[in-house]
Order: sequence, then structure tokens, then C-alpha cells
Amino acid sequence: MATNIVDCPLDELVVGMELRVVFREVHEGLTLPLFTRQELQGASE
Repeated sequence: MATNIVDCPLDELVVGMELRVVFREVHEGLTLPLFTRQELQGASE
């Protein structure tokens, strides 16, 4: 199964980083599971 990592610049991707699933409607009636960075609790940017 192939998927995409979204909302994360390529230079910040690392093997083993924690991700979380997000669901995005890519076409009417078609929602796909994608992944984004897992934000640490209590972290501020």
C-alpha cells in the first residue's frame, strides 16, 4: 500500500519519525488516509 506524507517539508522527513493519520477528501466521495507529523504534546513553535 502506498500513501503520502503531507504538511511536512521534505528536508524534515526522517526514517522512524512519528506520524499520525489524517483523512482528506481528494475527490467527491473519495477520502484517502494520509499521514502528517505527530505533534508533541506541550510543544510550541
